[in-house]
Parts: sequence; C-alpha cells; structure tokens
Amino acid sequence: MVSDFEIADAQAPARRAAIMMYLLGILGFFGGIVIAIVGLALRDILSQPQFAEVFRHAGISASALQLPIVIVGAVCCLGGVAMAIMGLFVKKGAVLALLASIGLTIIALFTTGVIFLASLLAARSQDDVTVASGVLILSVPVLLLVILFIWLMAALRNAGYLQTVKTMEQA
Repeated sequence: MVSDFEIADAQAPARRAAIMMYLLGILGFFGGIVIAIVGLALRDILSQPQFAEVFRHAGISASALQLPIVIVGAVCCLGGVAMAIMGLFVKKGAVLALLASIGLTIIALFTTGVIFLASLLAARSQDDVTVASGVLILSVPVLLLVILFIWLMAALRNAGYLQTVKTMEQA
C-alpha cells in the first residue's frame, strides 16, 4: 500500500512546475501588454529629438517597426496565457500536459535565449549601460525557464509512478 505522503511527494515537482508556469504566464502576459503599448506609442516615442536622430541615422522609420513590435507583444500575451493554462493541467500530473508544457518551455527558452545572446553580443560591442541592463533583465526569464524545464522533467519522471499508483488503487 502506498501512503498519501508518498503520493504527495511524487506530485511535488508537478505542483512546483505549475506555480512557476503561473508566474511565467503572468509575466509573459503583462510583458506582452507593455511591448504592445510601446509598439502602439512608437511614433510618439520616436518623435522625441534624442530618439529621432538615432533612428534617422540608422534609416529606420517608426511605421516599419510599429507592426512587428505589436505582433511580438501579442505573441508574448498569447504565450503567457498558454503557459498559465497549461499550468492547470501540469498541476494534476497529466503526461500529455507535461509533454506539451516541455515543448512550450523549449520554444520560450529558445526564443528568449536567442534574444539574450543577441543582447549579450550587443553589450560586448557597446559600452552602453542600457544594453547591459537589458541583458541583466533578460537573464531573469532565461533562468526561470531553465528552472521550469528541470521541474517539468522531474514531474514527467514521476508521472509514470503516479499513474501506476492510481491503477493499483483502482484494482
């Protein structure tokens, strides 16, 4: 007979992963809203003299950047909602939800990691404090996604045990 404590202990990685998914979902959703708002206000931002000269020198117009930034914000919002919803199913220890969440986490980790590495390379080539602070800010979601991936793998490892225990109790 398996005790309730052993079952609860086996479910702990799934609960931790679900809480992290809620947190990352909220961060992704509100971060996406902020990105979309910046995208919508880009023309006003770039009309300020300190930004206008930089972008004019680079040959980039506000209208060329506005739509991609709004799309990135919308994708971040949808990714955040998807992460939070998947957290509901991960908490129960469902194998398919764990596999889908691992896939979603890998996609998020890859995209965030690429942006992080690009920012890191930009920070090395420039002596700008804002680029360095951007790298520091981007390191937080990368670290949280790595922790989430580890917890999801632990939950997936325990999912088979939990299914075996449930079938033994039903028999």
